[in-house]
Amino acid sequence: KISAEVGDVALIRDKYKVKARNNDLFLTRLFKNRRENILKQVVWNRWRDKTRHDRLCQHNLQKLKRKRQLRLFRNIVDAWREDAHVGYKQRFISLKPEYYKQRKAEVIDEWDNLIEGLKGYIAQLQMEIKVEVSAKTELVKLYEAIMNGSVKKFNIENEFITQVHEANRS
Repeated sequence: KISAEVGDVALIRDKYKVKARNNDLFLTRLFKNRRENILKQVVWNRWRDKTRHDRLCQHNLQKLKRKRQLRLFRNIVDAWREDAHVGYKQRFISLKPEYYKQRKAEVIDEWDNLIEGLKGYIAQLQMEIKVEVSAKTELVKLYEAIMNGSVKKFNIENEFITQVHEANRS
């Protein structure tokens, strides 16, 4: 019995050794997996940070290029505008007297047309005034003729009445 017990103990010990070995293997596999996961996570984080950094650098580089292009374009446009402005000022100075002559001629033409219209209106008014004056003179003559005739009639009637009164008194 003792030997059987010793054998059983050996079997049990072997069993525990296998379990311990399996546990060791499990733990080593677990730690190895954990280590690999941590390494994967570190690698992934580093790769993500690197790509973010690269994208950010690329974005900033493109932004700087756009700024530079915009600045160059703005400088070109400003130079062109300044040159055009100088040319315009020179052309304006040279065309100024001609412009004033042309504008003066336009204003004179406008006023001449207006004056011609007013002259026609004045002539029409003068004709109307002449017609009214002639009509008035005719009315005055007619009035004087009527008044003179009336005065003559009045005088004749007055003489007749005075003669009738004198005849009645005598």
